[in-house]
Amino acid sequence: MKQEAQLKKYCVYANGGAEWVDIIRIYVIGCDGAARYIVQNVEEDDLYVFDSIGEALEFIKREYVDKPHLKVGECP
Repeated sequence: MKQEAQLKKYCVYANGGAEWVDIIRIYVIGCDGAARYIVQNVEEDDLYVFDSIGEALEFIKREYVDKPHLKVGECP
């Protein structure tokens, strides 16, 4: 029996985890033996795909959240 891929959802926090960035979600999915990171802006329903979590966080910092020390964690 073939297993379905699990989509994992994470939220982004700024300032070392002190602030939840409520407009951004990151989804992690397996793709051809590697992980892909899908960034979603929930206000605009835009999706962007990255090869690493670092690339995704740099994009989020550049385009949406100009705050230091972004990190990924469980959603509230």
